[in-house]
Amino acid sequence: MRFEDWLVRQYLEWREVDSRRRGLPQFASWLGVTTKELREWMDGKAVPTDGEVLMKLAHHLSDDVYLHIGFIPPNVSLFHRAHVS
Repeated sequence: MRFEDWLVRQYLEWREVDSRRRGLPQFASWLGVTTKELREWMDGKAVPTDGEVLMKLAHHLSDDVYLHIGFIPPNVSLFHRAHVS
């Protein structure tokens, strides 16, 4: 699944949890990012690469964010991954 598709799914699930949740500005605020960044990601124009932003997304959504952009989650050691295969 592409990152933007995953992110849209996360947004829709977030809205379902609480009917008072409205739109992208509120979702962006909850994630701790700008609405402009969020729209660019959801439109497939960019992906987050800043470590602090990725940690916010992982905290609020899931560690799956790393997999969808092709990064190794920070809590997984490279040594362990190399020897598990």
